[in-house]
Amino acid sequence: MAKLDVVQKVNGNLTVVSTWVDNKNGAKQAFHERCKLLYADAETTKGVVAILDDNLDVVDGMKEFIDKE
Repeated sequence: MAKLDVVQKVNGNLTVVSTWVDNKNGAKQAFHERCKLLYADAETTKGVVAILDDNLDVVDGMKEFIDKE
């Protein structure tokens, strides 16, 4: 059973956005939605969103750096 976490770090705060079990497609959809929300958020200037597995490895290269400065 594979567990995947969509995480974000914005303004120094690390947050687990959602957790997915045996659903890589769902995790990828949540990843893209979170990136879209942070790019649209006027208060977010820098951050990162990623999908991590149980070993804290990035899954399928799914890591996005947000830099609107």
